[in-house]
Formats: sequence, C-alpha cells, structure tokens
Amino acid sequence: MRTKNTLLVSTDKRLCQGVIYILQDEGHSIKCTDNKLSAEKFIDDDSFDIAIFDYRIPGINGIDLSKKIKNKDPNTKVFIMTGHSLIEEFLDEQKASMMVDGIIRKPFSDTMLLEKIGY
Repeated sequence: MRTKNTLLVSTDKRLCQGVIYILQDEGHSIKCTDNKLSAEKFIDDDSFDIAIFDYRIPGINGIDLSKKIKNKDPNTKVFIMTGHSLIEEFLDEQKASMMVDGIIRKPFSDTMLLEKIGY
C-alpha cells in the first residue's frame, strides 16, 4: 500500500493526536500544524493526497486553505472538520462546495473518520 501524504490543520491538540494515531495505522504520513503560516508553508512546499482542516483556524478558515491547496493540486482530497450544522449552506454561499470533498462533523469516531476519507 502506498503511503498517503496527509496535511492536518487544527488548533485542538487532542483531536490532532487522535487523528494522527488513526491515520498512521492506515499508512498515512502526516504533517500537522495549528496555524495559518505553517499550513500555507506546507501547502507551498509539499504535495498532499488528503488535507483535513478545521473550519476555524486563527487568521484563516478551512475554506480558504481548501481553495489554496486545490489551486495547487486539484486532486488533493479536502475535508473540513466542524461542529457547525450550517456548513453546507455556507459552502454554497461562498461557491466553495467544489473545493471540499467532504465534511467531518465533530465529534466523530474512528470509523466515521475513516469512512469519510474513503476507507
């Protein structure tokens, strides 16, 4: 199985540790950050198969990061993690639904995470 390069951006350290643990077991190589500058640098410097972004990140949001990574590589699968129930409507308003491959609703289980990203 080929290693999947994955970018994870979240300010929730506990959530990051859990996602890293789950995805490393599935063969992912993960870069994780909790801030805009590091996220943008990772996007500029590397290529990713999967990106998982919190909707809210200080200084930027997951939608803007989605646009940035999709503009660089449209084949990157992008997922937004959120607890907001109206995220789909917001994506439609921003005409950003084509930039996001899926929504991961918080809280989520290991199984739900893996199903969302295609396992």
